Amino acid sequence: MLLKNDQLLTRLTVRIQNLGQTIGSGVICCQSTFQEKVYIFTAAHCLYSDSDQFTKPLEFVEVLFYNPQEARYVAIQHTLNFNLVSPIIQQDVAVLIFDRSTVEEITGLLPLIQVVQDRHSINNFACKGFPSAANGKELILIKPVWSQHLAIDNRFQLLLTQDFSSAESARFEVDGYSGSGIFLVEENNIYLFGIFTRFLDAGKIIYGQYIVTFNDLLRENFLPTLPINSFGGHGLTLDYFQKTASQAVRNLGPRFSEYLNFQLPIARQFNDLAKDSYFKLKITQVVDTYLTADRFGARGSSYVNEIVETYDTLRQYVLSWFNVSVR
Repeated sequence: MLLKNDQLLTRLTVRIQNLGQTIGSGVICCQSTFQEKVYIFTAAHCLYSDSDQFTKPLEFVEVLFYNPQEARYVAIQHTLNFNLVSPIIQQDVAVLIFDRSTVEEITGLLPLIQVVQDRHSINNFACKGFPSAANGKELILIKPVWSQHLAIDNRFQLLLTQDFSSAESARFEVDGYSGSGIFLVEENNIYLFGIFTRFLDAGKIIYGQYIVTFNDLLRENFLPTLPINSFGGHGLTLDYFQKTASQAVRNLGPRFSEYLNFQLPIARQFNDLAKDSYFKLKITQVVDTYLTADRFGARGSSYVNEIVETYDTLRQYVLSWFNVSVR
């Protein structure tokens, strides 16, 4: 793995503590659609004092962010919102939300993270966390390899290649990685693929939760979801397309207008066809404008039938907006 990617993983990995004791790890995710917020993804069981029993929730935790300028960690206390926690072993995910400006005062400018849901033929992964082997204080990199997809509950397994200790205490030594980001490693790039949730002693198996699982939790709370990047096998990666596009732009020479290229209306049609996060945001804004208009203001639930009956009007409104937006 390239040095720049190793350093990036360090910046994106957070330590989660309770009363000064490390209880897990997390990964920072920054996207342009998050509206000046950053999400910290972690495992739900880290936020309960009885772990997988999910019966004793913590009130708050300390999240420690790495400051690369001062080479130290800075703690921010965070009150937990359990609407953003899924206390189910098969969907063991949680989201902590911070103001982006607050986090970047510590970490510096955060990069936008590339998120993928398919690994294709790539088998190599990277994960940084704060294991008990280092008393939960030291960040350690592991490089597991692909094992299998668990079809029944939509999770995956990786095989741990490092030896932390003897087999009988391996589980204890790896504790602390829970919630850390699992990144797919492809030559010059890394992609956020999932999070580390638990460890099985026998065979040194790591259980991982796919990163797209977080979108279910985000939708339930009406929050912006993760945009998923296109990623293909046989060398068809983002890096490949960036290099190809850059070469094509250079070949266009002085005839190319960057301003014109990015203002072409056809770009909006591609957003609509893909039904991506930008399209969903526009639809949400249109529906919100319609339902909060004066004709619906200050009305109670007795007007639900009226809203249902005016569905066709809403549909025409959206179609009208679409026709204008693609001109």
